[in-house]
Parts: sequence; C-alpha cells; structure tokens
Amino acid sequence: MPGMVIGKSLLRGFFGNVARSIDTIIEASQNKEATAPIAFGAPVVLNADGTGVKNFGSTNTAADFAGIAVREVKTETVYGSNVAQYDANDVMDVLKRGSVIVKCVKDATATNDPVKGGVVYIRKATGEFVAAAEGTSGADTVALDNVVWGQNGVDANGAAELVILKRVK
Repeated sequence: MPGMVIGKSLLRGFFGNVARSIDTIIEASQNKEATAPIAFGAPVVLNADGTGVKNFGSTNTAADFAGIAVREVKTETVYGSNVAQYDANDVMDVLKRGSVIVKCVKDATATNDPVKGGVVYIRKATGEFVAAAEGTSGADTVALDNVVWGQNGVDANGAAELVILKRVK
C-alpha cells in the first residue's frame, strides 16, 4: 500500500558483525583466556607468547590492541541461548582491518555519542568501547590509534560502527 512504512529505522546489527566487507581483514586465532570468554565485538590483545588472543585488560595500552572478536562463522555458544562469545580455547575470528558493529557504552553522566571519524576509547576497567575519554585527564580510558567511529550515534541497543583503518597486530 502506498504511504505505508514498516518501522522507523533499522538497527545497526549484532555485536561483532562485520559492517562492510569490502575492506576487511579477518584472521583466525585462539582464545587463550583460561576463565573468561571473549564476547563478540570485544577488543582483544595478543597473549604473552603470541599464540592466541585475550580480552583487552586494565593494564593494556593502545599499542597492545590486536583487533576485535567478530562473528564470522560462529553465531552462539549454545543453540537458542543467545550467548554470543568464544569460550576458552575456541578458534575465533579477529578483525584486523575493516568495519564492525560494537557496543558503545556511556556512564551515567556521559551525554556524548560516537561521532563519525571520532576517537574510539576503551575503558580500562571493563574493556568496553566508549566515545569519550573518562576520568581525570582521560586516565580511565585508552585512546586507540588508527581506529575511528564509522557513523554518528548508537542505535537502541547501544550498537555503533567502529572502523579499524589500517591493519593491526
């Protein structure tokens, strides 16, 4: 019927989904987290001996950033559970360059959303992506080099497009 609209807008997608595949580099790696899973869309770093990846932790720096866990093949841990993660020792896909959907979180006082081309930060305490430096002089966050927001704002689920401009570790 003319003039009918189904919904107002589409959501950006699921966390860890590749957003634009034309300029994407994804590598297989192994989850070397002994006790914690790695969620789809989470930032990762190389483990100590370089044989796999771990979650970005509170002591990591921008130089340690090795990519983002993506859901290229795997979709959920247990069918129907909606658990979107890689468990310990799982072979996983890590985005090294390209666009991906991630969760962008804000604290209770933050009013800023991602701005296309803006700096991407990781909260040291939680490993979550944020759109602004937090703490005194930004001490609670790590600004990522070579990583920007791909679009303005977030959707209703907090999903935002993040772009890794040049290949990382």
